[in-house]
This record gives sequence, structure tokens and C-alpha cells, in this order.
Amino acid sequence: MKNSTKSGYKNFKLEDFKLSENAHVLRNSSFDLTHYATSNINKTICFVENEGYLLKANKNENISCIITFEKFQDDVNPGKGIIISENPKKTFFEIHNQLYKEYSYKNKETIIHKESEIHSTAIIGNGVQIGKGTKIGAYSVIEDGSIIGNNVLVESHVVVGGRGMHNTKIDGSFIKVIDLGNVIVEDDCEILSHAVIQKPYFYHSTIIGSDSRISVGCNIGHGCNIGPSTIVAGHSVIAGYCKVGKGVWIGPNSTIAHMTEIGNFSSVILGSVLIENVGIGSYVSGNFALDHATNIKKYIRTKRGK
Repeated sequence: MKNSTKSGYKNFKLEDFKLSENAHVLRNSSFDLTHYATSNINKTICFVENEGYLLKANKNENISCIITFEKFQDDVNPGKGIIISENPKKTFFEIHNQLYKEYSYKNKETIIHKESEIHSTAIIGNGVQIGKGTKIGAYSVIEDGSIIGNNVLVESHVVVGGRGMHNTKIDGSFIKVIDLGNVIVEDDCEILSHAVIQKPYFYHSTIIGSDSRISVGCNIGHGCNIGPSTIVAGHSVIAGYCKVGKGVWIGPNSTIAHMTEIGNFSSVILGSVLIENVGIGSYVSGNFALDHATNIKKYIRTKRGK
């Protein structure tokens, strides 16, 4: 089974959506999905509430439509559609939730290869694909839309496609945001007991690259892209929208902050808390994580000072 990021995007017009009274279409255009101003997916609609994100959205060729305040309307790139709203964030998620009827997995066929092995207690959702030679263990849950490749081992009590924590607030209250994304686990991976792989709430994929290992109790956040041949050791937490390169080692009980990037063949030593990007071949440790050699020198100096 060949896995890939999402396809089958649909072409929507701004004028086709029901908007609240405090919002209106100023310049009609089309988009495929909702995401942030930093989206790397073509034909994205985003919301903008300050000049910094307006600058990012204007420069980002993937952004085709912007929801923003009236005061910014003349500053929006003329090639992009515009919705003017008194509350851009609220309007954005109202549109996002309306996409559910177009992108839902509820009526999609589940395809399970005849040479796979699914435990009788496992729960398989709608629109799931499971490849040849794949094993799904006891009490594991494979949520709607998940795609699991060939020769994948999913041990017991694993959740693939679980809902991530939503902390979106408008006017001080949490709002309901419908999950549209899915999880793709590529060929030859192993996901061990009690790991959770979260789906994004935008219509794209959390990806576990081929031949990777996700160990016991790990939590992979929504929208992450874990490169091939990567190992995430026990009870590590990778927050949402992180990008982890090829052949990376993440040690036990490590924590990786939201939107962090880790270069190919890097190592994050056990118990580290990583809050900033690291380049190719990096070797970091500590809380907050620094170059490992620097941390060792600091430790030695501290010990000598006692």
C-alpha cells in the first residue's frame, strides 16, 4: 500500500458559506481547506488578527483567502479572497466546521487487506485502510480515515487517529472544533502499547514515516510529520505540528514543543525538553535542551564546584 498525504481536495467559494451577521465576503475567491497563515498546503483559507500574521499570509502563496478585520482590508494581497469579520477567528472556525459534511469519513469504505491480522477486540473506524501483513493488537482503536500501510505492527491498547486537545477559545470560552484530519502510518512501522497518534483538526494528515518505531506510552501530537526510520522512545511527548527528520532518535521521556523541527539523523537524549529547532546531525540534551557536549561541560563544572 502506497501512503501519501491527503488528496481529493474540493474547490469551495467564499460565497457558498453561511456567515454570521458580523461577517461578509468582500472579495470572492476559492479555497480547499482551513489552516493557519503558515500553511504549506495550496489553496488554504486562514484568519488574521494582527499585522504580523497578515504579513505572513500575504507572502504565503499557499494562502488563497484571508478572514480579517475591516481595518486590514486594504492591506490584503489583491490576489487573495477576503472575508471581513468583527471576529475573524470565530468566522474561520464556523467555516471550518461547515466543511465536515464534505470531508467526513462516515460514509467511506473501510478496506482491510485479507492478509492482515486484526484482533477481535480492536475497533476499526469508517474509511480506514489497513495494508498487507499488518497486525492490529488487542483493544487498539483505529479511528475514522486512518491509513495504515503494509507490515505494520500496532500493539495492544494503541489509539491511531485520536482527537488531540483543543484549546481554542473565543471571547473567553472554549468552542467546538470538528476534526477533519487523519493519521497515515507508512509501511514497516511499529507502534507499541498505549501509544496515541493524534489526528489534526484541519483536513490533512499526521504522518509516521516508513520503518519508524513509536514506543510504549508515546503521544504524537496533531499534524506532526515523523520522518522515516525514526525512533521515539517510551513515554515521549511530541506536541502538535512538529517536523521530525529521517533517522532521528528521541530518548525516553523527552518532550518536544509545538511546531519544533528536528533535522535528519539528530539525537534528543533521554528526558530532554526541546523548545527550539535543531539542525541536521544535532545531539542535544537537558531541560531546556542544549548541545549535549555543552551540557556535559556544564555538568562537570557544577560537580567540581561542590
